[in-house]
Amino acid sequence: MRTAPVSLPQAIATAEKQSNGRAVSAAAEETDSGVLYEVTTFAGGKIVEFQIDPQSGNVVKTEDEQVQGEDADEYAGAGELTTTLTVAIASAEQATGGKAIEAGLDVENGEALYEVEFAAADGTIHKAHVDAASGKIVKTGTGEDHDNGEHEDE
Repeated sequence: MRTAPVSLPQAIATAEKQSNGRAVSAAAEETDSGVLYEVTTFAGGKIVEFQIDPQSGNVVKTEDEQVQGEDADEYAGAGELTTTLTVAIASAEQATGGKAIEAGLDVENGEALYEVEFAAADGTIHKAHVDAASGKIVKTGTGEDHDNGEHEDE
């Protein structure tokens, strides 16, 4: 995905524009027809899932669903967060030099964080946690055990 003409943030912008919502997750996913970006937006109590072609930027498929249970609680404040998913991705990419492959909003104990998974130039996979209120990276990690190598940014 490092060489796709359309970046994950560009796919997010397309989905947000078409749904008039706020992106809460995005990822590069392998499908039967190849790799597509899957972007989930939230607005007005409704989730819209988009599949976007990373080569053309065209929306391939959309699916609407009502928000229920834990998702309703988690996404309820998404539109009010200071930091957008796109800004969180840009922050993580700039700080690490990696390219985002997956990102999403995670709310635990009332604290909203964006978790951004990205590929470094050497092909290793890393994660960064970005505070949704401040936009600052609060934790980074490498490999499958993302608690190893974490550090606090100042």
